Amino acid sequence: KSMERRLSLVKTFLTKKNIDIIAQNETIAALTLGLETSNENFQSALDETEKRLHYTGEQLACTIAKHEAANLTLENMQSKLKTSQKALCKAEAECDADKIMIENMQ
Repeated sequence: KSMERRLSLVKTFLTKKNIDIIAQNETIAALTLGLETSNENFQSALDETEKRLHYTGEQLACTIAKHEAANLTLENMQSKLKTSQKALCKAEAECDADKIMIENMQ
């Protein structure tokens, strides 16, 4: 009878341990699912950030190209201005020369 009692106690103990292990496994499964979901969300956010970064890079390249074009236009305008200034100086010199010639003729 004592042996049956011990076996009964062992059986009860093992059953309780088994229930504890099943509960722990369920907890681990739930945590694993949570981690997988978390990982998917993180990966999704990372993908979205990468797309935005790529788009920002394209915008930056476009802005740089516009600035380079504007700089070339500015350089071209400065060159034309210098040419115009030289032509103006030449015209003024010719005008001064004409004035002196006219004054000498009088």
